[in-house]
Amino acid sequence: SIMIWEESEVGNYVNKVTINQMVGKVLCLYLLKDGRLVSTSDGDNTIKIWVADNSKSFTSQQTLTGHNKNVISITQIKDDRLVTGSMDNAIIIWKENQHTHSFELSQRIIETESPVTVVYGMFDNRFASSAGDTKLRIWKETDEFSRNFSCTQVIEGTKKNILTICQILQEGQLITGGDGKSMVRWKEVKDKFQPMQKLTGHEGAISAIIQLYDMRIASASRDRTVRLWEWKNDSFIISEIIRDYEHGIFNLIQLKDGRIAGTSSDKKIILWRNRNDMY
Repeated sequence: SIMIWEESEVGNYVNKVTINQMVGKVLCLYLLKDGRLVSTSDGDNTIKIWVADNSKSFTSQQTLTGHNKNVISITQIKDDRLVTGSMDNAIIIWKENQHTHSFELSQRIIETESPVTVVYGMFDNRFASSAGDTKLRIWKETDEFSRNFSCTQVIEGTKKNILTICQILQEGQLITGGDGKSMVRWKEVKDKFQPMQKLTGHEGAISAIIQLYDMRIASASRDRTVRLWEWKNDSFIISEIIRDYEHGIFNLIQLKDGRIAGTSSDKKIILWRNRNDMY
């Protein structure tokens, strides 16, 4: 099921809507720029688009088919196209029909013989991806007529699966993390991303990386910690370690009020509030 939470008058979140029309476990949730919700589950290999109605509930607007196995990553690029990655080794680009407001399959890409672990929309209409071959790929629209994407760079050297990608405001650099217990900061030099820093400290796989409003980086790990990284002297250093979880942490998001929310395998969501630059 999908649960929609609403903040109460006292600042706590309460469940307002539960969506039960899912086949199997929910694998991905993604909020589109226009407020629609995208979800995938492990039961039918489809992608569902949900739209909010006047009752603050969500109704199913469209079901996208095209993948043959579980869809495990979703992103939206700058021009609003949808990109999905799947265990079937494929990346699919979905373009919205402006008349029907529904998504249509625009391009199917199979670059590697291993499952796609992550797709991530970048600031400038490119997107990044990685698969079970541990390589980081950068994709760019190279055909003005078809508007198809081609891979413009294949980056090797991570050696472990990349599970999460984040582009940061510091010169548009990329931060990647995954099974290797460390993160890598990549800087684009002459149209090619190069490794600039290895961020170490986690003792388990890194499952989520986000940039906070104060420009720090937050990383979540299966080692049960969230680590905050401060940009100082052209590199990131650890500024805080949060150890409130008893299980591995799988996702992070920062709310509009600055609080950080994290989820874990114990079926709980924890919120952290910023006080004097400490969570």
